[in-house]
Amino acid sequence: AFYHDAIYEPESPANERASARLARKDLQALGWEPERIDHVVAMIEGTKTHLDPPDADGATLFDADLAILGADPHVYDGYVEAVRAEYRHISDTDWDLGRAAVLQAFLDRPNIFATAGGRQRWERSARTNIEREMTLSRRGDEGA
Repeated sequence: AFYHDAIYEPESPANERASARLARKDLQALGWEPERIDHVVAMIEGTKTHLDPPDADGATLFDADLAILGADPHVYDGYVEAVRAEYRHISDTDWDLGRAAVLQAFLDRPNIFATAGGRQRWERSARTNIEREMTLSRRGDEGA
């Protein structure tokens, strides 16, 4: 988990790969076994899509990474504002289209969270937050 988003540049599509490479390099220098390193790398790279976690460790990391989706609405709204600020280099139109696609992809999944605990704790509130964000975004489009 320490290496997840160790390298994060909003304009780069390769953050997970770069973070995984950094983890591999550092863990090799520490003398970790190759199997353990491969395990860490697979989990980090998996956070690009949060699909098909390799095992329970990966599922837990994925859920921790997505937990903000199920936060209290005011916390979630602050997160959305922060993400938008990170992606300020993207036009409003492109942001709205890209964000809608990401959010819809989460809603289209049978489950957003990979673990039973994550589903129990955050699934309902995550879907509510995402649906609310999409509704508010559409209202903003109608007013433009």
